[in-house]
Amino acid sequence: MATAARLMLAVVFLGSGIAKLSVRGWARDTATALKLPFLVTQSTPLVELLVGAGLVAGVRLVPVAALGLLIAYTGVLLVALANADGDAPPCACFGRTAKPITWLTVARNAALIAIALVTVAA
Repeated sequence: MATAARLMLAVVFLGSGIAKLSVRGWARDTATALKLPFLVTQSTPLVELLVGAGLVAGVRLVPVAALGLLIAYTGVLLVALANADGDAPPCACFGRTAKPITWLTVARNAALIAIALVTVAA
C-alpha cells in the first residue's frame, strides 16, 4: 500500500509540475492572484518535479518533503479562501485546468496529505 501511495503522489507532483511549466506566465499570474512572492511561484514547478522524481526513485526523505509541500499548499488555499472578496482566486494547481479555489480544493489536498502520511509512516 505504501508503494502505491508513493507512486500516486509522484504522479500528482510530476503532473502538476509539468502542467505549470506548460503555461506561459503561470508563475507571474499565480503570484498576483494568490498574493505570493514571484520567487515562490517561479520555483514551485521545479520543486514539484524534484519531489515527484524523488518519490519515483524511492528516496527515503522525499515523502516527508511531499507532506510538507501539501501542508503548505493547503495553508495557501485556506488563506486565499479566507481573503476572497466574493470571487475566490484560481487554484492553478494543475496549470491550464485552473478553477476557483473552493472547499473541495482544500478537501482534495487533505486527501493528498493522508496519502503522504501513509508514505511517511512506511
